[in-house]
This record gives sequence, structure tokens and C-alpha cells, in this order.
Amino acid sequence: MITRFPPSRRRWAIWAAILSLGMAMASANSAWAAGGAHVVDDSEVETPGSCHVETSVARLQANAALAVISPACTPELLPNLELGFSAAYNATTGHTNLAIGPAIKWQLRSSSSGLGFAIDASLAWGSANHRIENASFIVPISVPLGEGLTANLDAGTVWARADVRAAGFLGAQLVWQERTDLGLMMETFDRTGGAVGVQSGVRWNPNPNTDFDLLVSHEFDGSAHANATVGLTKRF
Repeated sequence: MITRFPPSRRRWAIWAAILSLGMAMASANSAWAAGGAHVVDDSEVETPGSCHVETSVARLQANAALAVISPACTPELLPNLELGFSAAYNATTGHTNLAIGPAIKWQLRSSSSGLGFAIDASLAWGSANHRIENASFIVPISVPLGEGLTANLDAGTVWARADVRAAGFLGAQLVWQERTDLGLMMETFDRTGGAVGVQSGVRWNPNPNTDFDLLVSHEFDGSAHANATVGLTKRF
């Protein structure tokens, strides 16, 4: 993606990875995030003819952690299509799971035209039960607000085998990056039947092909813990 703070934890952590591919993240059964470790995705795809690899490590709570790696490319012949794959390793006390799967982002309109929107779709197969565990279909919308400020809105549906049903997903994000090497992000997200989550953090760009993210998130589910995530994105 071009300007990404792109994906939170526990059930959201796995959703975040799914949404991003990859995308889109905060429970121990979760999925995946977009824009690096951000949960809320933007409408942009990788530069045609280029690729990126997003990685992140998150502490979900005292006894749980999530590690994600998500490579993706946009072919020169298909400049509006980003093809990705993600692997998310989730570990809690007495339980581990590796969720892997493909994701596609089809950009219908670039935010450089004033209003950008795209379609994200993804699947995730879990090693714990050897079956498809999660799927998502999300529409990201990006609205440039001027002075380095961009609003990203996500709406769609996510499915988890554990819930045996589809649920709605909504997310909103503000990204400010007027300086070329430093940006700020705040986002909130909600899954029908789940807890509302919030996440904020900083992104440092030492060069145009490298992003470092430091994020803190919290789910309003009655628990007292906060989640911390460190992310790295490399483009080539």
C-alpha cells in the first residue's frame, strides 16, 4: 500500500491479519490486519510491479502472543490488483495455531482521485483443526482530508467457524503523516457480537521502502489488559 498504518488482539488479532491480506487485527482465536499491524485498511494497493512483506509481533495478554508475516505484490499487468498471502502464529497457554491463507485486494478507485475504495477478500486455514477457520469480505474507503490527514473506513462481513455464522465488521481510522518520516494513527473497530476495540500508535519511515510501527490497543470486553504490537514493513 502507499500510505499504510495499516490491522489488536485476541479474536481481533487473527481478524486483523485476515483483513489486511494482509490484514486487517484481537482474541486468542482471531484472524488478521491491514496496513502492516493496523486493523483498519485503506483503499490503496502496492505500487504496480512492486511487492512488500509485512511482519508484526503482538503481546495479546500476559500468556498470549501473535506473530504475523504477510507478503503481497501488485503485477504491472494488473495495476489495480494486490495479491497476498499471510501466516499468523498464535500461542496461548496450552494451545498453538498457525493460520495461513490467501487474500486479494481489488482497487476500484484510488484516493488520489479524492475518494478511494476497494474490495478485500481472504480465507484462513488453521493448523489446530486442519480446516478453513475464517473468511472475510471488506470494503475499505479512503478520504483525503488535507494537511497530511486521511480517514479510512472499513465495512463488511467476517466469518469464523467457531461462531458458525457471519458477523458484520466496521472500522474507522485517522492517519496523519505530514512529515515524510513520522506519522500518527488512531482507529476503532467493532465486530457484531464482539467487543469494541481501539488502537493507536506511531509509524516511522527511515526510508521510502521501510515502515516501523509501534502500537497499543485495548478491547472493551471487561478485561484490564492492553495489547502491544511492533511491526515492520519492507517494500521491494
